[in-house]
Formats: sequence, C-alpha cells, structure tokens
Amino acid sequence: PKKRKKRGPPLLVDVKWWSDECLILVNTAGEVTVANVNNLENMLGSTPERGHAITAAHNGQFFMLECDTSVFSYSRLSSLTGEPLAGEEEEGGEEGTGLSQTYMVLRHMLYSLTENENFRPPVMKGRRKVIKYSLLCLKSVTPQECYERKMFKEEYGEALVLAKQYGLDCDLVYQRQWYNNPVTIATIQDYLSKVSKEEWVIQECMNRAARDYETTRELLQYGLVKTSFREVMACGPEGSGSRYDEEREGELTLEAMETELTKCERFTAQQTKLCQYRHVLLSYMDSLLTYEAILGGPIAADEHFDDEFFINFRSKNLVQAAIEYAQEGNGRAVEILFTHHGHIILPHSLPVLSNFPETTSVKSYKSLLPYIDGDGGVVLMDLEQEPHRAHDWSELPIVRQHCLIPMDAHLHLGKFLYEETPAWKKYQAPVTSDVITTWYQERAREIEQYSGLVDNALALVELGIDNGIKGLDLIHHHLKTLYTLVYQCNCNSTVTLSQVESMSDLEKLNLMTKEGRGNPTFITTFVQMAAPFLSRVEEMEGGQARRQLLEQYMVSLAKDDLVSCQAIFQQSAKKQVV
Repeated sequence: PKKRKKRGPPLLVDVKWWSDECLILVNTAGEVTVANVNNLENMLGSTPERGHAITAAHNGQFFMLECDTSVFSYSRLSSLTGEPLAGEEEEGGEEGTGLSQTYMVLRHMLYSLTENENFRPPVMKGRRKVIKYSLLCLKSVTPQECYERKMFKEEYGEALVLAKQYGLDCDLVYQRQWYNNPVTIATIQDYLSKVSKEEWVIQECMNRAARDYETTRELLQYGLVKTSFREVMACGPEGSGSRYDEEREGELTLEAMETELTKCERFTAQQTKLCQYRHVLLSYMDSLLTYEAILGGPIAADEHFDDEFFINFRSKNLVQAAIEYAQEGNGRAVEILFTHHGHIILPHSLPVLSNFPETTSVKSYKSLLPYIDGDGGVVLMDLEQEPHRAHDWSELPIVRQHCLIPMDAHLHLGKFLYEETPAWKKYQAPVTSDVITTWYQERAREIEQYSGLVDNALALVELGIDNGIKGLDLIHHHLKTLYTLVYQCNCNSTVTLSQVESMSDLEKLNLMTKEGRGNPTFITTFVQMAAPFLSRVEEMEGGQARRQLLEQYMVSLAKDDLVSCQAIFQQSAKKQVV
C-alpha cells in the first residue's frame, strides 16, 4: 500500500488588508482569520471562518468562497474490467491488476451464459464526491447588531455567549425564548426564572396562561412567590425586608405581618406595584380554583381545561359570570360561585336567580332559593361559604390604605344589574321577608308568562311555601287552578294566570266541569277536579264559602242539565264530595 504523506502546518495562501490594524489571512486548510498586525490575534473569535478565497475588503466587508466536500459510499456491481465507473472511486483506492481484470471478465462471461450464482460478480463499494461552493459575505457589525441577528435566527446559545462576552443584556435571550415557546413547567424553569427583571416576570405571570391546568396554576404560584411578604419588605426605603427569608415568612402569622407593616410610614412605588400585582394574582388564583371546581375537580380540569376561556373568565366580573351561568341554566356552576365567592355575589342573589331560563326546572337550583329560618330570619341561600384560601396579608386594611386599593370595591360589582333593570333595585340587600315574598310571586308570574309552563311556576311557589315563605297562598291557589285547567281539563291552552285571577270562582268552576257535562263520567270528573278547588276556596275564604259556591254552581247548572245536578246530589249523599 502507498504511504500517506505527512501534512505540515497549513500554509498562508492569501493576504489582504482589512484595516490599518488588521489583515485578512487565508491558509491551505481553508481557514479565514482577521488578525491584528501586532499579535496576530484573531478578531473573529477563537474559531476561524471557513473559506478558500477572498476578495478585497470594502466598506467594512469582503466576500469569501467556501468549499464543502462530501463523500457518499454506495454498493454496485463491478464492471467487466473490475475498475470503478467514470466519476467513481473504488473503496481503498487501489487499481486492479491485469490478472484480476481477466478474472473478472471470465466471471462475467460464465455468469451470463450459465446464470450460475457461483459466477456472479462480487458487489463492490464505490464512493461519490460532491463539492459545494458558497459565496459568503463577512461584514463588520457591532456586538449589539450581531446579538440581535443571532436571536432573530434563533441561535440562542451563541447569542447568550456573545451577550456574556460583551456585557450585553442576557434577559433578551430568555425573554425571546419565553415568547417563542408555549408555557410549560420546563419553560418556567429554563427561561422565565432566569430573567432578572422582576416586574416583567410578574406581568408575564399575570398575562399568560398555559394550555393545561397544572402549569397555569404553577405560573400563578410563581408570580405569588415573586410578590411575597419578603419581596415586598425588601423593596422598602432601607431594604428592611432583607432579613426576612422564606422560612421565617412561613412562620409569621397574619398579626405579626400586620405589626411589621405598621412600622412602614409609607410604601415605595415598587412596594405599591408589588402589592397591586399580588391582588391581581390572588384574584386569578381564586378564579382558577373556581374554574377547576366547575369542571369537576383536578382530574377533569386537566382533561377539559380551556386556556382561552380561563383568560376571559378570570378577568370577568364575578357577578356577571354568575349571571351568564344562570342564563345557561347551569345551576351547579352558579352554586359553586356562591359557595366560593359568596361575599361578592350573595347580595345580588335574587337578580341572579331571576336570570335562570323560565324553561329550566326550578328543582335544578332549589338549593339556591331563599328561605325563612326557624327564628323568622331571612336566609338568602342554604349554602356553606367555603373561600379558597385564608385572608392574605396584602388584603389587610393598612396595605389597602398604602396602595390605594378600595376596601369596598367588591360591593360595586353588581351595580350594572340595577342600572340595566331598575325593577330589581328592590331586591338589593338588606332583604326582608316581604321582599322575598314579592320575588317568589313575581318570578312565578314571569315563568308562567314567558314560558307557559304552569307546572314550573307552581313548583317554584310550592318550594317557597316549603321554605317558610309567607304570603304565597293566594298565588298558589291560582296556579293550582290554572294547572287543573291546562293539564287536566283540556281547556284552551291560552288561558293565563292573569285571566284566572280576574275570573270569579263560579266561572272557574264552570270552566273545570264544562267538558264533562252530560257524560256518564261527569261525576268522576267533578270529584277529581272541582272538589279540590272547592276545598281550596273554603281554606282561602273560610266560613260557608265552599257551600255558597256549590249552591251557585248547582243553580246555574240546573238551568241546562238536571241530570248532572242529580248525580252531584247522589254523590253528596254518599259523602264523596267534601
């Protein structure tokens, strides 16, 4: 085999001026450097550029020709002579001898005549060389320009090295990576946590949301850590909070924190911002936990979490959110909002309940209906209040005072309800038993008027009676009568509650028994429908009201139908009509 020649150090093949202090050097190894004339230090860094020919420098730039050689190996059948084909090289690079060439020709001939596998020519490996030329431009730029270009090309590792080398802002690299990637626990740890601009980090925790529940919660929790008591105290006029570490903060009680805060005569602008940010983050965390409960718990939240919906939900007025869920007929979501945010929504519970569709079954939200307790007091809702968290130090009156955060801001969240519907102003807190009675009556009328579902309106009034609400007997009597007329007597379905209320008792009784007169089943119909009505009249009016109404009915009936009168007398004798 041939001996390979030992290669010496690369030789210089081209030299051109870059400036009065620097030279452009090209060697036989295809390396291009811009060297200082005093010490030949490469001004391009520790690694030279690749190139084989250069042009003269002009206006801070020059062109160079880069040559890239690639060799591809592949298998092929040998030629008749056993030599590589044109443009190919045989593995090993050795030329075949005359004897080997003759041998290969004979094998080809024998294989073509006999097709015997013993004479098949061997498979030989060939190599193909591909040479690619590129014309590159090397231009003089400032470190800042090069830094920005590296980030634009998403060469973040090189950009970070460049920033550290020239003292540039490394935060820009991490910020660009944070923006260009979805929010995950990994990106929080790898990018967001490495940004030194604390205020920017907190704003990102408030503005962005992940595509899954757990990561969104982790992002908000990270923001709360950045606005902790220790961080706020560290931003004081004298940095007085530097002595508070995380372990001690966990040990401090709310009272102890309040004591420390009272020592602050005023808050700095940074402290004020941090407290305001913390208020927003706490609100977002409460909304996230509420959204989790609405979805059905942590497991269901991981499966059905919608980041776009949550971003909208967390910024929404909670009273408005309750109204929207009520309009959707989602009683469970409304109940969750009342349970976890009752101090905000409970004063507006009656307008919220009025927004349930009239076609929605009242029983689906009966736990939200107001009632009267054993002591005669009004209870707006039979739900135990369960706040998501304990009172936070940033919600103390002294902090609100320093940060100009109103104490009663939540009381104005339902103001829009009474501006849009002035009739609801009477339902504003404090609510009396008379107001509760009025609401049940008016809501039952609305259900009957807008949906025609007498059974739903009747169910609401009956639930009110069960809840100890007084003053519902009369409307209950009218709805029972209307229920009988619509669902049992096959009367005209256009009969409404207002029409029933304007009728006399005799007109109602005649309407109930109109279809059955003269039929053998008349007395059965009378006992099933008219008798309960007579009993309710007696309860409502007392005295001889039932007997007087029955006499009036019998007199009017006898004018046209004595047979039906006789049947009523016979049943009365048997004491089957009460």
